[in-house]
Amino acid sequence: MILSKIKIKNSNVEYLIKNKIENEKSNEILLIVPTNRKVRFLTNQLLDLSKNKALIETQIHTLSTLSIKLFEELFPDEYFILDDATAVIKLNKIINETELKYFPKGEEIYHGILLEIKNLNLS
Repeated sequence: MILSKIKIKNSNVEYLIKNKIENEKSNEILLIVPTNRKVRFLTNQLLDLSKNKALIETQIHTLSTLSIKLFEELFPDEYFILDDATAVIKLNKIINETELKYFPKGEEIYHGILLEIKNLNLS
C-alpha cells in the first residue's frame, strides 16, 4: 500500500523507493515487513542503493517494532515496555517469591516455560 500526500503517477514500489534513496530522501519512506530478517535484508539492499552507502532515518519495521515505537512516542513517561530478558527475570523472581501450586518454591523453572508464560495472551 502506498500512502502519499501527492498524486503518484508510477505505482511501482521498487521504483519509488529507489528514487527516494537516489535523491537522498530515505527519511520519507516507511516500510512495514513481516519479520526482522526481512528488515535486515531490506536495510542492506537500501544501503547498497544509496550513493554514499548511508541512509537518513529510513524506517523499516515489523508490526511489532512499529507498535512499540508508536507506543513509546505516544506515552513516553507513562509506561515502559520490558524486553524479553528483563520480563523473564522479573517473572522468575515473582514466581520464586510466591507460593504457587504448580511451581514449588525454590525449584528451577526452565527458561522456555517462563517465555511461554510471558507470551500468554489472556484476553
